[in-house]
Amino acid sequence: MSPSNSPVPAATHALSASSRMAMKRAHLHFLHGTSGGGQVCLSREAPELKAGWEDTLVWQMRAADSPALLDAMYVGMNAFRFRRGADCLFRVGHMWMDFDFRTPDAAGVRLPYAHLDEEAVVHMLLAAFEACGIPMPSFFTASGNGLHAVWICDRLQASAQRKVAKAMNSLYGPVLRPDGTCPVRRRRDAVRDRHEARMLPLWQLARDLGLDRGARDAARVLRLWGSVNQKNGTVCRMAWPSSIGDVVRHEFNVLSDAVMPLTRHELKAILDERAAWREANAEAAAAYAAKKRRVPVSRWARIAADLLRLCEIRGGVFPKTRHLWIFLTANARAHAYGGDKTEWAGELGAMVGLTEASALSCLGTLDKRAQRHQAGEKEEYGGKPCSPLYHYSAARMVDDLSITDAEGELMSVLVPGGSVDRTNAERQADKRERDGCTKRSDQVAARIEDGRRAIAMKAEGKTMAQICTAIPGRGETSLRKAMREAAEASVETVVATTETVTDSNARGVHVPSRDIGPLASPAPARTPSARSELADPVSSPRLYDRPRVRRVHNDLTTYHYGPDTGLIVTRGPLGYWIALTLDGQSAEVPADFLANRKAAKAARQARPTASASVARRSSARTAIARPTASRAPSLTADEYRRISQGS
Repeated sequence: MSPSNSPVPAATHALSASSRMAMKRAHLHFLHGTSGGGQVCLSREAPELKAGWEDTLVWQMRAADSPALLDAMYVGMNAFRFRRGADCLFRVGHMWMDFDFRTPDAAGVRLPYAHLDEEAVVHMLLAAFEACGIPMPSFFTASGNGLHAVWICDRLQASAQRKVAKAMNSLYGPVLRPDGTCPVRRRRDAVRDRHEARMLPLWQLARDLGLDRGARDAARVLRLWGSVNQKNGTVCRMAWPSSIGDVVRHEFNVLSDAVMPLTRHELKAILDERAAWREANAEAAAAYAAKKRRVPVSRWARIAADLLRLCEIRGGVFPKTRHLWIFLTANARAHAYGGDKTEWAGELGAMVGLTEASALSCLGTLDKRAQRHQAGEKEEYGGKPCSPLYHYSAARMVDDLSITDAEGELMSVLVPGGSVDRTNAERQADKRERDGCTKRSDQVAARIEDGRRAIAMKAEGKTMAQICTAIPGRGETSLRKAMREAAEASVETVVATTETVTDSNARGVHVPSRDIGPLASPAPARTPSARSELADPVSSPRLYDRPRVRRVHNDLTTYHYGPDTGLIVTRGPLGYWIALTLDGQSAEVPADFLANRKAAKAARQARPTASASVARRSSARTAIARPTASRAPSLTADEYRRISQGS
């Protein structure tokens, strides 16, 4: 049965049942024809069923007269065998794009072209396709809430699905950055740069029109002409062209050349060049082919962790991709940890608001493949054995789930543009952190803190044995190293605030809030009324009459203003003098410190020398005669014995 050439009615609210059935048959004829074999999937929403969805597969030659067509709301874009699934394809070849320009985005923001009607959006897309050099679609479908652009192509065998999928991915393009540019790639490629420059205007327009990036799988069903959209009661119809007779078919290879970065002839020339190189460099080619690409299990564990992190970032909200997220996460966990479908569906479905039955429906044959994987079975792919589980690239998962740059910053593998390989040092650092090892920076900070405590205790006159006892966990060698690092560490200078405290005899001293300064100045006189306002007078610390200064060595001087107050002045790593209180806090260097050092140096230089004009010689080269004491004993043995016995 062939469709008539009459135009499709523009009215969508007063169509008879016979008119809507004629539209369904016309749509079915364009997609699947009347010959070629395979089964057509007719689907409908079924709230009475547990899955909420019902698929009916009918043979292609009988699809137009099937009773299931009466209630069908959706039609499969490809032909299947026995069930609708990507692993049960029979015929492929069509290409399509699904634009939901009236549906808000994931953040609930209204899209920029939501106010336009279908005809205006169609003309915008036609202009964009023409500018990119892509053939015009065969027709546009007004689904009731958006548009479908469909290219009807020659029907190909199911083995051509990989080629069709590559063309679809190239047509949809990558997930654009927030500023509308393509994601940054790890390697420069002139061919990809030229392709992105040509296709970028179309990709930007498609993003603004709400392109459904999850609607390009081979098992996809789209709304059928003549069906009623239950959301708004609108009848699905053909929006362009105006007549069914104007619908054109395309050759898939021509359409693929228009959307791919390289045409078939350009790709063949590159492959021939590589083959010639392999023939001329047989040894190098054999060595390269001998290298086995090893995908570590930890990679799938990192992918599973990234997918769970993505769910946490989005709060479990995946517009139109939550079934895909469950499938990808379960596949990654099957690679890394194993498991069964009940475990995956129960845990992952609850994270995105799906029942266990709904989550099970999107896993497909993953459970059977996981059982084969755990049994050690292998499949032949590209001439090499591989696991029967699904092997999705990180780039495809990023693209299918529309992972943005902001989300990719929190990922390790699923990063737009490709992740950077981790170095061995980074992996070892992560392992040490998992093992509970302390970071080196924390070790240095703890050692400097212990060194400051040791310096303060040393200034109080304690021995190293006492300091080692007071600071557990370190020996004398470690403490001496800590003291050197503490003396060399840069110390932040803190300007101390002041406050006034008084003793019980109403005599005040001016005391810094964090440390005691060089001298205590008397507090201003207080009136009797001010004295009566003090409820709890605070006793001032006991101070010496004058500071007790002790030079420990050339780079360490101590100032004691009282039994419990004082300063330690030492030289910092940049040569500047720094001061610490006895409890290790920073303080100001005493004002008279530098003056006292200069005076002491001048006094040393003014000392008279015995032979200032005689050059000093090395004792290793010239022997210097020095008076030595007599080695003969002053007393005899009998005299020593008599004295020791007290006689």
